[in-house]
Amino acid sequence: MKKIRLLPYLIIVLLTAAIPVCAASATSTPDDNEVLASFTSFIAANPKDKEVYLNRGIIYAHKEDYAMALLDFDKAISLDANYEEAYVQRGIVWFLKKDNQRAQSDLAAAINLSPQDALAYTVRGTVLASTQNYDQALIDFTQAININPGFAEAFTNRALTYYYKQEYTAALNDCNNAIKLKPSLAKTYYVCGRIYTAEHHFSKALESFDKALSLDVQATYNLFYQGLVYEQTGQPTKAINLYKKYLLGPQPDAKLTIEAQSHLKSLTSQ
Repeated sequence: MKKIRLLPYLIIVLLTAAIPVCAASATSTPDDNEVLASFTSFIAANPKDKEVYLNRGIIYAHKEDYAMALLDFDKAISLDANYEEAYVQRGIVWFLKKDNQRAQSDLAAAINLSPQDALAYTVRGTVLASTQNYDQALIDFTQAININPGFAEAFTNRALTYYYKQEYTAALNDCNNAIKLKPSLAKTYYVCGRIYTAEHHFSKALESFDKALSLDVQATYNLFYQGLVYEQTGQPTKAINLYKKYLLGPQPDAKLTIEAQSHLKSLTSQ
């Protein structure tokens, strides 16, 4: 049976409470259900196979059934207490469930078992950054990059962390490195947009958010940040249209939705 690895994009780059952490797909697909059924059948015949539990847990996580994913990762670890990959995947799910303490515990266990796992450092850095522990997050992202200099997602995460520390030159350098490594990674352009907005390079910011949307149409939070750019540059009509467009689309994060509604109310009451 072919092994499936959980994509690092499950948790990559979206570090603030105002931005949703996005899985590879917001909804389950027929392929997910078909593969899930195959793994379940395989487990019935091979109940001691840790990798099948890991893989089925990954599918459950993709379907956002985190309770079932955790059960499968627990089972995989019960079959092999040194199963580093299962600790990483379980740590990711704990993070998605906003249980940062358990996430960090699992990721620390994974790193102890496999000190050269760049993904484990990147995930732990993301957890740390989400709690505003930026300096420790930077250490983990830098370690991930040292282990795997081609890991574009680690550069993107580190860029966003530098952004929150208002170290914009370092942030932009990391974005540029990420783009060279993986020009199709939409979230890197989102980070560029945030940096350019902070530096008042508004045209570049808008271009970056447009590029992010062209690469990932589900990343509608870019519309909200484009609205902020137009609001800052005295173009309220364009800002209103973008806030409305964002609110009419999928709204995976309540806080960002509230912010969009607040900006819209303020602009329309003037």
